[in-house]
Amino acid sequence: MALTAVSLGYKSPESEMSTTAEDYSTEVNGCLEKTNRATEAPQDLLWEEDLRQTVAPSDQDLLTHPQNRLQDMEDELAAKTQALEDLTRELEDIRAAFGTEEGVQQLQDFEAALKQRDGIITQLTANLQLARKEKDEVMREFLELTEQSQKLNIQFQQLQAGETLRNSSHSSTAADLLQARQQLVLHQQQLEERDAEVRGHRERGEEQRLQISQLQQRLRHIETVGTQADESLALKLQEKELLVAKQERAMSEHEHSLMRLREELTSSEQQRSVLSQQLAAKTQELDATKAEAERSRSELECTKVDLEGTKVEFERTKVEFESNRLDLERIRKELESSKVDFDGNRSEFYESLKMELENSREELASNKVEMESNRAELNVTEAALEGLRVELEKLRAEHEGRRVELESGRVELEKCKAELESSRAELESSRVELSSSRQKERMSSAEIQQLMGTVEDLQRRCHHGSLSEGEALQRAEEDVARQLERLRGELDEMYGEQIVQMKQALQAQHAAEVERLHQHHAGEMERLHGQATQSCGEANQLSARVVELQQKLQEAQVLRERARQELSQVTEEKLDLQSQVDDLLKDLRSAREKVEAAVAQNAGDRRESEAERLRNTISELEAQLAEAHEAAGELEAKHESEVTNYKIKLDMLEREKDAVLDRMAESQEAELERLRTTLLFSHEEELGRLRDELQRESQLNAENLRGEAGRPG
Repeated sequence: MALTAVSLGYKSPESEMSTTAEDYSTEVNGCLEKTNRATEAPQDLLWEEDLRQTVAPSDQDLLTHPQNRLQDMEDELAAKTQALEDLTRELEDIRAAFGTEEGVQQLQDFEAALKQRDGIITQLTANLQLARKEKDEVMREFLELTEQSQKLNIQFQQLQAGETLRNSSHSSTAADLLQARQQLVLHQQQLEERDAEVRGHRERGEEQRLQISQLQQRLRHIETVGTQADESLALKLQEKELLVAKQERAMSEHEHSLMRLREELTSSEQQRSVLSQQLAAKTQELDATKAEAERSRSELECTKVDLEGTKVEFERTKVEFESNRLDLERIRKELESSKVDFDGNRSEFYESLKMELENSREELASNKVEMESNRAELNVTEAALEGLRVELEKLRAEHEGRRVELESGRVELEKCKAELESSRAELESSRVELSSSRQKERMSSAEIQQLMGTVEDLQRRCHHGSLSEGEALQRAEEDVARQLERLRGELDEMYGEQIVQMKQALQAQHAAEVERLHQHHAGEMERLHGQATQSCGEANQLSARVVELQQKLQEAQVLRERARQELSQVTEEKLDLQSQVDDLLKDLRSAREKVEAAVAQNAGDRRESEAERLRNTISELEAQLAEAHEAAGELEAKHESEVTNYKIKLDMLEREKDAVLDRMAESQEAELERLRTTLLFSHEEELGRLRDELQRESQLNAENLRGEAGRPG
């Protein structure tokens, strides 16, 4: 739930950045439309003035069109620099949020919690070893007690045999009975001591039970601390991944803006080339007008000769000349009025053009400085991203180390289980031996009581019998001796057979247990091997995906470097273009002066033909401008389609990267959860089994000792 909340909480910055990018794109498109409208309106006015004014307005159109384009480019550069400043501010906020003392403190707390958990685990292992040692001591004492009980039974049998032999003699029966009673009292004292030892063992078992409960509480506390630490680690990893994704998105958006700038600069270069071609065509037309003016002068000389030769043609041409003179006077007046207007506007236009050029140069210098600062900030962000990548690699290495530690803990638990199974088998065998020895003791005690009854009967017969009874007593003693020999042989045979049977049963049980443990171990190894292969395959896939993403990131960085270099080249070319524009302005001024001189020298028909030719050139230039506008519209549409395609590709890459990171986080969390649950269940089962076995062993020992203490009495 916490992870989902964090992921939902961190979706808002991405949506905000996408909305800001869309708003920025809409604003840039609006600015472009405004600038296009602003450029189109003056161009329409210029075309109307060109229709009214012949030569000068066409030159003014050629001068204003690059100026408007430069203004548009400067506006776009200002908008893009503002967007870059916003991105740098966001990067600084992210850097400030990531480098806080709270994050460092949380990492230190997490390391302290891990160290505390390792210390508690070592303490628990030490306590388990102590419990095993105490259990071994209890088993050793139990075996010693069983050996003592067997020795006492053997002594009791020897005493009973001695009593039977002594009862054969009529002298020392009472002393033997007193000695037997004293031995019985000693046996009762020993049984009381054993009861005290059993009570001590029971108290030890209670203490061990308390220690086990304390260990369970510690294990629960450790598990809660581990889960909290894992959750905090997962949250930190997700936050860092989100920061990395956000910074990569910002870098990709910046790269797209650089690509857009590059494309716009290429379009401006194309327009510059078109303008240069138009200026070259204009200069060629001016040269052609000069040649035509020279040719017209030669034609005037020829016409003068022809006029002097032919008067009829002179009169006819005189009428035509008068009409042409009136037209020329009208055209001269129009030219003078347009010249006055043009002279008045030309000085103002040149001054404004110089001011705008100076402002554009200053703004270009400031933009260059800002680009350098942005480049430095981009280098800083790249260094920060490298640091984040290194931290992610460290966290992954720590996660792998913890997984290895968990695997080693699982192996140790398997070893502990095997030891417990072996100790359980030994306990079962000792219980079987105890039960068989108790049955033998019961049988031997019953036979001894029967023999004692026969001995007492014989003693009574001895006291009340005669010499014949003495012979019968001798026969009875011989029968008793034979019966004792037979019983000894049967007991020896029975003990030998029971020992052989016990050995065979223990060997079969041990072989079956070993086979079962081997099968269980083989199944566990196969399962772990399958899980390891599956996890290795997933890790290889994820590592390949990460390598692919890193290669794409490197390619993007290379493209960004190329964009920087191209941007610097474009700025240099722009400065060269400005110098060329200044040179062209000078050439235009000189050409205009020459044209005005040629226009002042030419007269009549030449002026009309020149005006017609200029009108034709104006119409051709208008057609070329319309074609240029159409080409610019097509380029803008193509640029917008490419921008949308790049945006879609970037979104797809970001989604793929987020999906890969989510799959990595989910697999790691699932692996940790599975290992945690297996360790928890194995610890609980092991502790419950140990507690039940200790309780059963203590109860059985107490019942057996009580039964042994109650039988002789």
